[in-house]
Amino acid sequence: GIGAMWSVFPVAQCVASPFVGHYCDKHIAWRGKITVAGLFSMSLSLLVLTGAHHQAVVVAAMVLLGVGLSGVYVPLIPEMTSRAVALYPNVPCGLVPGAANAMWCLGGFIGPLILSAIFPVCGFQVA
Repeated sequence: GIGAMWSVFPVAQCVASPFVGHYCDKHIAWRGKITVAGLFSMSLSLLVLTGAHHQAVVVAAMVLLGVGLSGVYVPLIPEMTSRAVALYPNVPCGLVPGAANAMWCLGGFIGPLILSAIFPVCGFQVA
């Protein structure tokens, strides 16, 4: 069903994140390049999703989106933490990733909520 198809995205992100994190820890200088590659991957997957009519294409695009998101989000966590510790030496190291994750989850909640309010106002019809 549709729920199983949408679960491909978080599963791909869950599988890719430890590998991206391990690679970012070993090759610190490549963090920026991994982030750019993740942005490119996400852009490509969203372009593919706009015209996808076959389930296999949608699943492949969702996998690409999950891997791309890992490539964007994972390298940014150590960068945010190091910048916060440099600016505020007494900040706990877990606070920055926790706050970033909280904002990510808040966006994941508010986005669909706002979209559900905009749909009737704009006249969109759900199929």
